[in-house]
Amino acid sequence: MRPLLLTTALVCTALPLMATAKDIIDPIQAMQEASLTRQSQTISGVLSVYWQEQEIKLALNTDAASQQQLFRNTPKHKLIDHTRSDMKFVDLHWRGGNAQLQQALTQAFGNNMPTSFWQNRYGIVNLPATVAIKNFQLSDANCDQYAFEAELQSIKRGADSTVAPIYADSCANGIQLNRYRVNAPDGYANLRQAPNTKAVITQRLPKQTTVLELKQSGAWKLVQVLEQTGNPVTGFVHQSQVSLMEDEQ
Repeated sequence: MRPLLLTTALVCTALPLMATAKDIIDPIQAMQEASLTRQSQTISGVLSVYWQEQEIKLALNTDAASQQQLFRNTPKHKLIDHTRSDMKFVDLHWRGGNAQLQQALTQAFGNNMPTSFWQNRYGIVNLPATVAIKNFQLSDANCDQYAFEAELQSIKRGADSTVAPIYADSCANGIQLNRYRVNAPDGYANLRQAPNTKAVITQRLPKQTTVLELKQSGAWKLVQVLEQTGNPVTGFVHQSQVSLMEDEQ
């Protein structure tokens, strides 16, 4: 009889401990639940379409009106009030195939989506857009910064926007492509068609020009001039002519 009583006592003692464990809340999960907005809505800004590790990525940096709308529509916005300034950047997930995505983007932006963008599978195009989304929510948090995501339903070209894309930073948000700045001692860097000193020079990039690194090729970097939108300007620069913008990542 004694062993049975002891076993019962142990089980009863464990129950409060199990209940306490279940009460522990993951702060990220709590914020995800607080930010989840399932209904469809339309927001505007600058759509960034870019390649990362041979995979197409979509992100929207929203305009002021859309930021207010996203925040206002958040069911429990008081719980994530301190994230408001970081809610402007939204990673978008397309549920269809790449062929459908290419067709949708071509229909929306026409010649601003160059054929070379799809053939070369590198680069970034930034264009004003209005998108229909659903299931907007927090996806991650790191270093007191927050990443948001939503399911993309449709795309159309928007009015010109002063909103700029958010490029790579050291935490959660941003388009993860490293930025470099031309720091050539003679005042400019040659942008070449191929990664060698005999290749044709297509542009001379003045000192302080900002470029995005698309890939490394030996001592050369394939870069895209950051200021360009629509048809991107790309080429090779020698790595000695640029410096990583670590202080601005």
